[in-house]
Amino acid sequence: MKRVAILISHAHQEPFTSLLNQLERPSTLNFDEFKFDVFYFEGRRNRFLEGRIRTIIEKIRYSPMWPLLNIYDTFFLKLMSITLPIARLETDYRGRKFLRVDSPEDQRHIAKKLYSALSFCFEEEYDFVVRTTSNSLFNIKKLSQFLREINDKEILYAGREVKSLNRPSFISGSFLILNKRSVENLLRCRKHHNFGVLDDVAIGRIFANEIGDLSKVYLQSIDLPNLESIAKISKHELGETIHFRCKSSSIPRIDVEIVTSLTKLLSQLEIPHV
Repeated sequence: MKRVAILISHAHQEPFTSLLNQLERPSTLNFDEFKFDVFYFEGRRNRFLEGRIRTIIEKIRYSPMWPLLNIYDTFFLKLMSITLPIARLETDYRGRKFLRVDSPEDQRHIAKKLYSALSFCFEEEYDFVVRTTSNSLFNIKKLSQFLREINDKEILYAGREVKSLNRPSFISGSFLILNKRSVENLLRCRKHHNFGVLDDVAIGRIFANEIGDLSKVYLQSIDLPNLESIAKISKHELGETIHFRCKSSSIPRIDVEIVTSLTKLLSQLEIPHV
């Protein structure tokens, strides 16, 4: 039986805390010839003042001062990330598995905790890793069908396509699939990671510029930004789609309501999901 690790990026803040507490996900799921293990990977929890400071710093990315943050992260954050912290496996009272990383809990440090989680998966000899977000759901039947077709010798880089006008498209951090060979190569080349850009952008550049000979596959993913969008999806489309991204477009965000509604619909239609 091939083993698949589903890595869910988690932060101790809304809407992610509500998604964690209100959405029932199995920690382990067997489907056909695959065993899926679900892990939430997170950094250390910020104290109130630290959290406020990191939020302010992150906003610089979208301000006229972003070149200063880019320069700092490109050099100093990279320097501080040379040593990779260990991802420690913990299980809570509900049986949920967490990979806890001694790294700040903000967007700028996601890459560091992701590499730690990938290192854990590689050492545990998982055949595939699916990196995703708390507000995502997967059609396990379609996911298994895709994984079944993968040649173990390929370097797989697959998932949700993000298009850009000025650069080649890359795979979104909300839905990324890697096999054992691609995890190994990504960890080997992580010294080339550019911490001055978002983590999925930097990983896409590593695969394009440093690894090269790979199997790049774009898979079907649907955005569900509100409750009304769920009603518009046909039964056929639900059955054929691998990934559903339930990121709310409203303020305040209603990710929990969207995910809960979609979960009920998939269960009614007997579409296996996680």
